[in-house]
Amino acid sequence: MKIDLTMSDIGQIQRLIKQRKTSIFGWAKKYDAGYLSEESELEIETLNELYDKLLDYRKDI
Repeated sequence: MKIDLTMSDIGQIQRLIKQRKTSIFGWAKKYDAGYLSEESELEIETLNELYDKLLDYRKDI
């Protein structure tokens, strides 16, 4: 399945990814966890992969 994204779409998605990552790290800091749960680490990894794919997609536009 192919989805056509505009530069604006990509920018908005990237901002949402950054906001979510900030939220995850903020939660860990707020509760002085000193670590991320396995679920949070997996989510961060997935967000990083998505962000990288968006950068690659952006280069092809």
